[in-house]
Amino acid sequence: MFSSVSFVLIVLVCYVILNSIPSVFVISVFGVLNFAAIWLLFGWKPVVVISVLTAVLWLCLFLVKLSGLQQNKKMFIRTTVFFSLLAPILSLIFLSDIAKIWIEANEVQTGTLISYFLIIGLGYFGLRMWDCMFSVMDGQPLVNPIALFGYLMPFYMVIAGPIASYKNHINSSQRRCNNASFQHFLDCSLLISSGYAMKFFFAELYQLSITDTDATWRLITVLDTWVYLVYIFLEFWGYSLIALGVGRLIGIATPVNFNHPYLSTSFGEFWTRWHMSLGAFVARTIYNPIMLFFIRRFGSQNKKSLFVWNIIALWCPFIFIGLWHHISWGFFWWGLVVGFIVAAEKATLELPWVRTLVRSRKSHVAQFSWKIFGIFYTQVMVAATLSLAIKEFTAA
Repeated sequence: MFSSVSFVLIVLVCYVILNSIPSVFVISVFGVLNFAAIWLLFGWKPVVVISVLTAVLWLCLFLVKLSGLQQNKKMFIRTTVFFSLLAPILSLIFLSDIAKIWIEANEVQTGTLISYFLIIGLGYFGLRMWDCMFSVMDGQPLVNPIALFGYLMPFYMVIAGPIASYKNHINSSQRRCNNASFQHFLDCSLLISSGYAMKFFFAELYQLSITDTDATWRLITVLDTWVYLVYIFLEFWGYSLIALGVGRLIGIATPVNFNHPYLSTSFGEFWTRWHMSLGAFVARTIYNPIMLFFIRRFGSQNKKSLFVWNIIALWCPFIFIGLWHHISWGFFWWGLVVGFIVAAEKATLELPWVRTLVRSRKSHVAQFSWKIFGIFYTQVMVAATLSLAIKEFTAA
């Protein structure tokens, strides 16, 4: 999609129009332009299906707003659970059909890497539905259906996958500044160009150097998994940079998705730098509410109990992330193991003697050695845990 002339022309049209109108109309006009962009890029069938889902979601939230249920504290939990279940159920019902339509419309062979990203991209639709429901139930205004369509399925984030929060999206007009300046255009163009280079040159060159021309990845050992993960990083980072550049160019809130994860010195830090928008989503919708419930219910004075609550609160988002990528026992166990390790690592780093050890690294040599060890340890743990989920994977 990113390599098509239609995509480039659509971005330029959006840039000209969205920077020529008053800020107050930005998200609504983007909704209209995005509707047309999805139609042009993927055909009318996906537009119809997505429009139906958007209309159902908007109507449900409108009725809740009209009834005032979101203001009733006793009904808050029931209503939140109801709408939290609505989005995944609707998404799962239609996901296979939507993916089939999109793949057939673009004559993409099933099982190829591009079809994999298409299906993952469609999965982000359900996450945005979920975030929209939580935000509206928490008091955020409900935008009109066209603007909501623009949030749920932005054309430039379909494959890339950054998950902008609903709150940030509807406040896009407040963040717009100097978007029409030449320097801003150059900065955004540099981001987009960097993404294209990362995706279509470095990632492809890396793949050819490892797999030759058959483009087949066989993940048997932990080292194989780490090598493949580097390729995923180059691909995904490239997509994310293109999306980030386009979002900044047209003035629509688009989050940064990667922050040099391979420089992380701890396992927990890695997952705060990798796919940051997904991490922020599960933090605000899963981890934070669960952890807040435990603290309010049991307090935070008992360190042992707090460690147990933290493990449970971390298990939920990591299991969710694993099963969201692929419903299998491998990804379920991956979520359990990763959640436990992150909790254990956090508890260990908070021990007094560990803090003292960390602070005692005064020399530059000691600091550098500790950092190198941390990076090596992190990469081994990431690859080893991912090997639990994927034993052998073939991408063509």
